[in-house]
Amino acid sequence: MWLPQLQGLYFWVALDLVWLGLGVTAYWRFSRCLTAGRTRDRFLTRLFVVVAAILIGLMATEGFLSLYERRMPRGQRFTMPPEWGMTIIPGSPNYYWHGHLHRYNSLKFRGGEWSAKRPGVLRIAVLGDSLTYGYGVDENQAYPVLIEKLLSQSFRVEVFNLGHSGAQSEDIVWAAKTFLPQLQPDLVLYGVCLNDYLPSGQGEYHRIGTVRSAPPSLSRTRVGTLLNSAMHLFLMTTGIEKDFIHDALDSSTHYAWRFQRDVGELNSYVQSHGCPPVVAMVVNQIPDDPNILRLIRQTDDLMKEAGLIVIPAEIYMEKWRGRTPLTVSRWEGHPNEEAHQAFAKSFVQGIEGNSSLYRLLERYSRSPI
Repeated sequence: MWLPQLQGLYFWVALDLVWLGLGVTAYWRFSRCLTAGRTRDRFLTRLFVVVAAILIGLMATEGFLSLYERRMPRGQRFTMPPEWGMTIIPGSPNYYWHGHLHRYNSLKFRGGEWSAKRPGVLRIAVLGDSLTYGYGVDENQAYPVLIEKLLSQSFRVEVFNLGHSGAQSEDIVWAAKTFLPQLQPDLVLYGVCLNDYLPSGQGEYHRIGTVRSAPPSLSRTRVGTLLNSAMHLFLMTTGIEKDFIHDALDSSTHYAWRFQRDVGELNSYVQSHGCPPVVAMVVNQIPDDPNILRLIRQTDDLMKEAGLIVIPAEIYMEKWRGRTPLTVSRWEGHPNEEAHQAFAKSFVQGIEGNSSLYRLLERYSRSPI
C-alpha cells in the first residue's frame, strides 16, 4: 500500500532539521568573518558554506541511521537484506522473494498441478489477486491453504488457490468462466482486494489533480527514504495528492458500478453451475485508515445487493485497531503471515456460521453427524 511504515518518522525528520539548523548557524558565524572582498566572492563563499553544512548534516544522519538500523527488526530496516531480494530460478517461471519460493503450475496459479476431483471430498476454489496468491509469504502460509487446514480438522475438503497477481473484478469473472469448468468446485470463495474496483490492467495509483503520478522517489539512501515518506504523507494529509481509494468512493468515477456489475455476473455464473452463492470477504492488511474502512463497508453493501454471501471484514479488522499495517516488510506491502491467518479464520467462521453452507459441510464430515 501507499504508506511505508517507519519507526519514529518525525524524530528522524526532526534530526535532519537539527543538522540543517547547525549548518545555518555555522554559515552565519562564518559570514561574520567575511568583512572584506568583493560582493560576488562573499555570496559564493556563503553559498558554499550552506551547501556544505547541509551535505555534512545529511551524511552524518545517514551514518547514524546505518548504525541504528542494525538494532531494528529486519522487516523495518531502511535497506532490504540481500537474501530477501528476488532470485530467479533458471529455466523456470518460479523465483524466490523475501526468502520464500513463489512457484506456478502450468495454469499460472500458485502451487502444484491440479488433481482430478475425488468423490466424497468438498472442493473449494478461492478467487482473488496477489493477496490471495500470497505474494511475499510462503506458499503454505497463504490463506487458501490455511482454510483447508482449518476445515480439514472436521471435514473432507480440498482448497485450490486461484489468486492471480494484478487481477481486477472483471479479471476474476474471466478466471471463473475459464477455469471453474475444469476445476468443478462445490463452493467458490472470493477474496476481494480494494483495487478490484479498477479497470482490468489498471494498477493502484496516486494522482495530483487529474495527473496520475506518484511523488518522485528519493529512497536510494536511508535519509531519502525518510524524506520521501514524509513528503508523501504531507501530500496525502493535505489533500494535494489522492489515491485510487478516494476515486473508488467517488460515484462519478463509476468504479463502484463496474465492480457491482462484475461481482453480480460472477455470482450468477457460479450459481448457474450448481454452486451456492459466492462467499466473499474483503482482504485488507491496513487497519485504522478511515477511507479504507469506508470503502470496505461500501464493498460489502455492493456485494450483498448482488446476491453474494458476504463475510464482514470487521471480524478481523476489529482486532487490529491501533496496529500498524500487517505487511510482509517495508519493501513488500502485501499481507504478512499474521494477516493471512486472520483471513483464513474469518472465512472459516463465516462459512460455519452460515446455516446453508454448514449443511453443505456436514455432507463431508469426517465423523457421523
